[in-house]
This record gives sequence, structure tokens and C-alpha cells, in this order.
Amino acid sequence: PHKFFGYRRESIDDLPVLIADEAKAIVDSLDQLRYAGGITEVAKALRTASDMIDLPTLISYANRMEDKSLGSRLGYLLELLGQPAEGIQCSESPVRLDPTRPPQGSARNRWRIIPNVPETELFPTGVA
Repeated sequence: PHKFFGYRRESIDDLPVLIADEAKAIVDSLDQLRYAGGITEVAKALRTASDMIDLPTLISYANRMEDKSLGSRLGYLLELLGQPAEGIQCSESPVRLDPTRPPQGSARNRWRIIPNVPETELFPTGVA
């Protein structure tokens, strides 16, 4: 129940539906990477949406999810995109950027992220 927020009601063919706002869609994707196509798809979506997402809302939503690994991943990705990430709650222990891949290297950043996905894969050139 604590994760059910950030939605709006709309009608599609006279049927009521709930649709996540952009910030909630990103946070939900980080929460359930397997349903979102993995960390690379979430990173691309975040880059595409970074101009239209309200960052304070995104950060607030991430903190409301009560998952510090999610916060670490979001903070790391935002900083790679040159976006401010102040106020995000992050993990106190190392977190793999992609939890489905083996760890490679060590967590040498403030987000305690083990960057086991190359930046070129997260943000391919020519992909908006």
C-alpha cells in the first residue's frame, strides 16, 4: 500500500483506468526492473524524460518507496545525466547497478553503486 501513489484517473473507451505520472513510472521501473526491460531501458527512459520530469517530485517518490537500493540507482543515474540528486536516500551497503549481472569492480561513488553496466550501454550514442 505504501507504494500506491503518483497515479491519476483517466477514461479509455469509457473505462476508468489509473495511469502513473512520469516520475512514478520511472520510480516503479527502478523498483521492478524485470518488468521495465532492465536497468538499461530505465536509464534510457530517464534520459528521455529528464526534461519533463519534476526532479523534486521524482526524488520525493523515490524516498516514499522506502527502498534505499532504488535510491542509490536513481541518484547514480541522475548524476551520470548531469542532474541534481540531492536528498535521495541511498543504501549504506554496496548495490549492483544491475542486480541481474555479476558485480564488476567496487562501489567507489557516493551512491555505493557497483557500476556493472558500462555507461555506453546505459546511454547509447544516437538514442534519444
